[in-house]
Amino acid sequence: MVQRRRYSLPELVELVRGQTARDRRPNKALCPKRYDLLLRGYRHQRLLQSIATDGVCPGWLRPEPHQNKRPANHHSANRNLSAEIASIRKGQDASQYLVVNRDVAALWVNVQISPFGAVAKKDVDPSVEVRLIHDLSFPVGDSTNDASDKASFPNAHYTNVAAIARRIDECGELHPGVRMCIMKGDVNGAFRHLMLSSRSVRWMGGYIPDCRALVIDMSAPFGWSGSPPYYAAFGGAISWLVGRESPHSLTGGKNVDADPLFPYEWVDDHVLVEADTPGRLSVASAALRLAMMAVLGPRSNNEKMFSEWSTTAEVLGLVFDMEQKTVSMPAAKLLKAQTRVNALGHRKDVSRHELECLLGSLRHVSTCLRSARPFFQRLHLACKRAHDAERYPSQTLFDST
Repeated sequence: MVQRRRYSLPELVELVRGQTARDRRPNKALCPKRYDLLLRGYRHQRLLQSIATDGVCPGWLRPEPHQNKRPANHHSANRNLSAEIASIRKGQDASQYLVVNRDVAALWVNVQISPFGAVAKKDVDPSVEVRLIHDLSFPVGDSTNDASDKASFPNAHYTNVAAIARRIDECGELHPGVRMCIMKGDVNGAFRHLMLSSRSVRWMGGYIPDCRALVIDMSAPFGWSGSPPYYAAFGGAISWLVGRESPHSLTGGKNVDADPLFPYEWVDDHVLVEADTPGRLSVASAALRLAMMAVLGPRSNNEKMFSEWSTTAEVLGLVFDMEQKTVSMPAAKLLKAQTRVNALGHRKDVSRHELECLLGSLRHVSTCLRSARPFFQRLHLACKRAHDAERYPSQTLFDST
């Protein structure tokens, strides 16, 4: 049908999504009219309405993709080909991927192809299931991320995790002797709720040679530099709604507690910290679930990742103890960070990927331990410098000068 009717890529994408002249929405769960009612006063209200209506419409530094040679997929994807294909089929069923054969792909010459990779999931056989990675930063200098106009992205505001610690102290001062509790919730699929405009999907192509298949990512993919700032506008909307509620507002005045709830979000992770006063905990958890559904639709709640209210919880890689009023790193993560630093000291040089892994391990160490920050800053600078070099000399990281 595609070959007979000579559909362009945007036309086929809109057909698959059910976009019509009367209803242009690429994701039918997002409702601009609902945002007009619920998010009046929220700083990104118009952006959310625009994305709900037409999809994510970023700017591009080039008018269209141009590739002389299609990059090969990473070895990690080739080694686990069956699991990679299963992941793509799952995404295809969820309207995340558009998959066409080579003959159809030949109709569209201006599609940017980025390599696929795969990483193992925790406690899962990689031959059965993997986490599919679309490497949109390759090749360096000519990648989808390089072509993305960062100036067109919304300004994302991330609140430091220290806000959770301050909230714990605040609750203790306002409610002395009352048990303080913490819970966390998670958005199901996060970035995948945000569909790209039909004109932008040509930058999100991939290719499976063994299947002779072109894969188009139709949503904001993990690994695209625009996904975090665009999603932050939606995550912020969820917190904005939660922060406007209280036990008084959500019980129709039956509960006299009118103190606003405390919302905190980091990308798709949401955290609540409240005193265990009458009705407050149940209202707070209900408010978070309702806000997620109001912003992202009925399938947004990832109930498997919602915790119960507790006095201790591991949140964003840190352990918060409400009774002791302490914040610490899990022992396993400390050992992992220490092992990586020790290994670095015995190496002549390291790759950029190894530097990035070490950065991830030390991010919370530098937050909890100020004396570690100079080393973390040197490591971050080295990672940026290693962009164009294959290896970076290890010894310079330990040179305090």
